[in-house]
Amino acid sequence: MALTGGPCSGKTTLLRALARRGWPTVREAATDVLRAGGLDPRRAPLEFQREVFRRQLRREREALRRREGPVVCDRGLGDHFGYLAFHGVAPFPALARAWSAARGRYAAAILCEPAPEFRTDGVRYESPGEAARLHGLLRDAWASGGLVPVPLPWVPVEERAEAVERILRRL
Repeated sequence: MALTGGPCSGKTTLLRALARRGWPTVREAATDVLRAGGLDPRRAPLEFQREVFRRQLRREREALRRREGPVVCDRGLGDHFGYLAFHGVAPFPALARAWSAARGRYAAAILCEPAPEFRTDGVRYESPGEAARLHGLLRDAWASGGLVPVPLPWVPVEERAEAVERILRRL
């Protein structure tokens, strides 16, 4: 399962709540790439997404090898298509191949709706308007890949975790 949604929509906070409840999780890789510096997604969006993709794919494969049953990912391969569209960059072949091969990997995608008030995490670079545009592009990217994301309203994190757990138990 993948958690998706625009920047600062509570995905990482939700992922931590699910991990505390015992669900296996995969951290998203973009924050690590941003913190490492060197790759600026505005100046080199293709190179940035390739590095995020490489790390994310490795993390997901490791998690799936260690666990049977659902694993919750903070972002997933579908998100790369939304971010590349945001920057006006075509998907790269390795992403397209991985996405095609991963059709069964994501049993669900959860679209975390944004908070009523935009708050950055200090790492992200998007403005509130850009975050809203990305949110729509991410939703559309997953849907065009054949997995329509389930909207998850902005409510307290424990309520969000309970809602996601109900979905996870059905998988």
